[in-house]
Amino acid sequence: MIENCRYSEEYKARQEGNDRFAADKPSKREVGTDRRKELAKGQHPFAVVLTCADSRVAPELIFDAGLGELFVLRVAGNIADPAVVGSIEYAVEHLHAPLIVVLGHESCGAVAAALDGKPLPGDLGWLVKQVKVGDKLPDAKDDRLLSGIRNNVLAASADIRLRSKVIHEEVAHKKVVIVPAVYSLKSGKVEWIAPPEKKPAPASDAPSASVPSPAPVPGAEVPRFPRLQTALQRLRSR
Repeated sequence: MIENCRYSEEYKARQEGNDRFAADKPSKREVGTDRRKELAKGQHPFAVVLTCADSRVAPELIFDAGLGELFVLRVAGNIADPAVVGSIEYAVEHLHAPLIVVLGHESCGAVAAALDGKPLPGDLGWLVKQVKVGDKLPDAKDDRLLSGIRNNVLAASADIRLRSKVIHEEVAHKKVVIVPAVYSLKSGKVEWIAPPEKKPAPASDAPSASVPSPAPVPGAEVPRFPRLQTALQRLRSR
């Protein structure tokens, strides 16, 4: 899934960061004055993380990342609605992030509510309807929830690509990779999930997200991943 991606080093860095977190051996993150001054000049995140709004799921901690390293989107159920996809388009097209992680987690309340099927009032009811738990689920309650969580992560990963022509083309040309994953609240480990083999829809058929990407600043052309190798060296030297 990742081996053929030109930017697989960033995926490896996220794996290593999670290994440190789960082993209770976090690195010294760069959050001081010098790093803040550097980031005030502009951001160059190395990965996008779409995850749940659950307070127990904090990507910067889970992946042992410092300020400015992750472009994080958090919404209950980690759904890929137009606003989320538009934000990811911005990170991919204008900030040049090469990796998109869609991170679900065990004991997800949004998935549990979708499985329960009871109508909920207001915008919460709309949100739960966007959670895609799949079908042919196990009968056992715990297994059913886990399957629903995994299915929802895979569905959101597919939705990101299908909703956006920009992201679809970047993935097709191996400039960006989308990786589904599930976080364990107890162990702190991230399980990386290989999506089922499926032929993607042609790029010409992929609809654009209803939220357009923000226009780049005139004259601010940025070379692709200008500081990726520097950042990776910094991560490994912690």
